[in-house]
Amino acid sequence: MNPYEEGFRDAQRKAESLAGGMTGPGNTPDQCEGYSDACRDIKSAIQDMKPPEPDAACDHHICEAHVEIVNLTDTGRFSASVRVKCSTCGEPFRFLGLKAGLSPYEPLVSIEGLEARLPIEPEGKRSLSSHASFTVPPLPGGKES
Repeated sequence: MNPYEEGFRDAQRKAESLAGGMTGPGNTPDQCEGYSDACRDIKSAIQDMKPPEPDAACDHHICEAHVEIVNLTDTGRFSASVRVKCSTCGEPFRFLGLKAGLSPYEPLVSIEGLEARLPIEPEGKRSLSSHASFTVPPLPGGKES
């Protein structure tokens, strides 16, 4: 586990242990307003759960991807949700060139751009592949190749 994940996990454990010993009427930070010290402690622990800032000096040479396959049962389609981060410092990567949203028909990204949502299909099923095309974008500055 890298330092980025260790700090995040430590904050989570702190929040869970405080929540386990908390007494009083509220369990969420908003419900804790005006109550016990334990409640105020849990509120600060939850705020501490934000991951630490990534190492600015890291060159990001070793990266890892997490892929989750989602079965969109109401459409009969599948989607791959992909996240990429640096294995050394844990800094997440942003996907570029895709619109934000969620669709079983076109590749999109989450609002912050950290998760690509890509429609996929089994190779034997050819519902989308017949619509596939390849486009070469123009070179920057209007130059021709």
